[in-house]
Amino acid sequence: IVNFPKEGRIEEYEMYGKRDLSLIVDYERKRFPMDREIIKQKAVEMLGDVKTEDAYMYENKEGVRVFTDNWKIDILPHSVHIWTEFDENVTAFCNWLMENAYEMKKK
Repeated sequence: IVNFPKEGRIEEYEMYGKRDLSLIVDYERKRFPMDREIIKQKAVEMLGDVKTEDAYMYENKEGVRVFTDNWKIDILPHSVHIWTEFDENVTAFCNWLMENAYEMKKK
């Protein structure tokens, strides 16, 4: 897990680990274990009024961007980049991604 605070937010120490995070899952993965449309549908279902689009579609790679006018989540087969504050919905969606898109089952 890597925290990337935006300019002007460096000294907001209480928010470290609560927004603007990147999680590297498996840097070698280039494809999702499911169709990207499933990820997009789940994002709308869980996050509400968001837009989705394919992203990073080059060199046999794929990705999904979920976004609003104020924030975005970039979902790649090897990592997820959350450029927003974690609230209940974002946390639930990321948990769904970990279990389904990244196949990290709860024990």
